[in-house]
Amino acid sequence: MIVRIINYPCEHVMCYECTQPSKGYCYICETKIESINRLTDNTKVYECDYPDCLKFFLSNEKLMEH
Repeated sequence: MIVRIINYPCEHVMCYECTQPSKGYCYICETKIESINRLTDNTKVYECDYPDCLKFFLSNEKLMEH
């Protein structure tokens, strides 16, 4: 089973296993990870469609703010 997480402050979503080799840094943007939240299988995420952004949000409101 893949465990999805969202990193803070960068808000990139990835599988938990992918964070292990990165030693506390997001492998997408290299931002230091301050905290993570585990996402359940049914967690709806909203993806930014701006090219190369790769950010996901837990609510449409946060996506619109972004």
